[in-house]
Amino acid sequence: MNVKTYYELLAPLCESLLDAQEKNLMNAAKMCAEAIEKGGVIHAFGSGHSHCLVEELFHRAGGLIPINPLLEPSLMPHIGPNQAGRSERLSGFAETFLPSYNFKKNEPVLIFSNSGINPVPIEVALYVKKLGCQVISVTSVRHSQNQKSRHPKGLKLYEVSDLVIDSGVPVGDAVVPIPNSLIRAIPASGFLGILVVNTLATLVVQSLIFKKIEPPIYQSANTAGGPERNQKLEEKYLPRIKCLN
Repeated sequence: MNVKTYYELLAPLCESLLDAQEKNLMNAAKMCAEAIEKGGVIHAFGSGHSHCLVEELFHRAGGLIPINPLLEPSLMPHIGPNQAGRSERLSGFAETFLPSYNFKKNEPVLIFSNSGINPVPIEVALYVKKLGCQVISVTSVRHSQNQKSRHPKGLKLYEVSDLVIDSGVPVGDAVVPIPNSLIRAIPASGFLGILVVNTLATLVVQSLIFKKIEPPIYQSANTAGGPERNQKLEEKYLPRIKCLN
């Protein structure tokens, strides 16, 4: 037993991701910062466990306020992973919930999908692109290229995105070897996804500061004055962020 096993497996993946995706992360941050500068919001979607990455961005102490999470309960594991999995693979399902959200031209839409092969994330990308939004996907290109698409037209998320941040997650996601088995244990996608999310948010904040724009950031609601300050800043974005209404 080694308490550092997972860390030692993930550390080189983190370094590789940041080195290989530096340009894409910078470009994504530029797109997001420009949207905020113009009074817009950043939209974010993920189904299955990828919805956790959306929640990592949304309504957190130190996090950006103008985040519009596209959270569809029927696509989340807590309703039952089998049901959520069936919904994610159902072509046409995205159009049942997306019309209730307020998108505007040129705003960025972050889409998280480790495999990038299921219909719903792909069709979210196609839907918002028709509205003129910019699709930024966070996906494992390696995994996606090694699996067959479940989309009716054989599309994959990285193929329909304007900008791809390749997480570099190994095929199959899990990284901890099991002796005498081809199966591995413990996923990498959540850890690497959160690294991408918070690196991107950091770059957005730095970009806004460079432009001498005060970043719209949440103060912890568990500190003095936090709830009052946050409520005042949220008022600007209430019409654009469905979960705040």
